[in-house]
Amino acid sequence: MASIYQRGKVLWVIRQNLGIRDKAGAKRVFKERMNQMATSKRPMTLKVTWNVAAADLLTYYQAYGTRNPVKACYKIKHPTTHFMWMALDSIDSQATAGYIVHRRGQGMAAGSVNVELATLRRAHRLACEHGKLEDVSTIRMLRPAAERAGFSERE
Repeated sequence: MASIYQRGKVLWVIRQNLGIRDKAGAKRVFKERMNQMATSKRPMTLKVTWNVAAADLLTYYQAYGTRNPVKACYKIKHPTTHFMWMALDSIDSQATAGYIVHRRGQGMAAGSVNVELATLRRAHRLACEHGKLEDVSTIRMLRPAAERAGFSERE
């Protein structure tokens, strides 16, 4: 069962910031959410941040061995610094476009950014599989650069 608790001057319900400063208002919102959870067929999902999704993704990679966890930590590093505490459902096409502009501004190649975008996409899909996210937002990949030429000799 969830409860209301106070941290500083702000009241929290189910470890989620309500932004309400009076206890009567917090109790009212708490009762509304409990009624909503009891009457709905699907339980109300809490806001999942990118950090939670990244931790779930690393756990998935360790459990199923689909990717080297050390390399996966490196690929998650840059999206984590950019999206840190953002709610996973708010990381949509517009937020992804901002991330692409940020990474390309740092001089990263399209292929490197694509690997990070694929990791972001996988975290979204995994959160959807676990019931932590309603639907997966569209994440478009970049067009990779042309293949290099001139590495082989004629002979």
